[in-house]
Formats: sequence, C-alpha cells, structure tokens
Amino acid sequence: PLPPTPTPPGTVQAGPPTCYPVPQGTWCFLLVHNQGPTDLLFPQGVLWVWDLNQQGTPSPRSVPLNAMALRLPAGGRLPMSAWVPNWPARAQVRAELRQLLPLDEAQREERFPPVRVETQRIYQAPDRWVRVEGAWYLEKPADWVRLVAWAEDPQGRVVALRGHTFQGPWRDEALPARRTFALYLYPLAVAEDLQVFLWAEAVALP
Repeated sequence: PLPPTPTPPGTVQAGPPTCYPVPQGTWCFLLVHNQGPTDLLFPQGVLWVWDLNQQGTPSPRSVPLNAMALRLPAGGRLPMSAWVPNWPARAQVRAELRQLLPLDEAQREERFPPVRVETQRIYQAPDRWVRVEGAWYLEKPADWVRLVAWAEDPQGRVVALRGHTFQGPWRDEALPARRTFALYLYPLAVAEDLQVFLWAEAVALP
C-alpha cells in the first residue's frame, strides 16, 4: 500500500503534480499556495515516484523538488518542478513539502527589497511557444533579481515554466534600476486559452 499523502503544516497547500514525458525523462510541475498571512522562505520538497510495474510492494524513489524563488509570499502561489530520469512505464507520484520557515517583517525588508514588474506583451505563436515581454523596476539595493514565468491550462495545471536571474549588484549610485526582458515558454502539453503568470523577486545578501 502507498503511504498517505503528507499534509504541509500551517496554511500552505501543494497542488497535485502534473508530469510530462519528454526525451530522456519526465518533467513534473506543481503549484504551492501560501494561504497564510506570513511570507515563507520557499519550502524544500521531495517528489516520490512509484514504479507500479515492480513485483510485490513497490519502493518509492525520491527526486528533489526545485523552487524557482527563495520566498513564497503571503497569499501567493508559485510553481515547483522536478526532473525525473528513467520514468517508469506505469508510475504514481506524490509531493511532500519540508522546512516551511516563516519570515518576519524585518527579515523580509532586509533580504527582499521590493521590485515591481510589468508585463507589456504576451504572444503565443502557432507552433505553441509563448513570448512574455516586460520590464522590472528596483529602487532599493539588491544583489540579483529573479523572474519566474509559467503558463497554466484552463484546469490550472502548469504546462510551462521558465526562470531567469539578472545579476547585480545594484547599489545607491545605480538606483533606481530598470531592465527589460523577453522570456520564452515552451508548453509541454497542447492547450488553448493558456494563462501566463509572472513573479519577480529581488534579493539582498546579508
């Protein structure tokens, strides 16, 4: 029998993983939603993969879940991903989150200066790629800015995910800072009416 699905502590909810076979392996995505009033350092996680073709009771294989940012904001939701090589012909997966550490207001202001992001244009090409154009704006010192873009199908499943880091640092003489960007998403499932989401995070080292 499979163990019960772990329940994240507090008010963090992890959606079910959605997995897409590609050459050499499989990509799995899920959304994590912080329903509480406090920002969290992004949780670590594990994706458990069962090979249902194994004889007897199958033993799960653990694969790290990768967060695309360092902070999960209060009320926010962000994707996580896992790359699974040697995907079984028949598989079952479950996600487990770990180390949900709250951020107090002083930590958040010191480590995560505010950054504003604007989406200026989203273009979906006939051959399925999506181009997201925009700009971000920074007014306080930071060492890097991380952008995360993802697309969801009408059922709310993540079908494409992309991250990009702009390396600083930006100090007083370089502020305010503004950069433009163009990110390409490549959906792993055919879907119409995709919704595209964008998240920006600035990080200041101690």
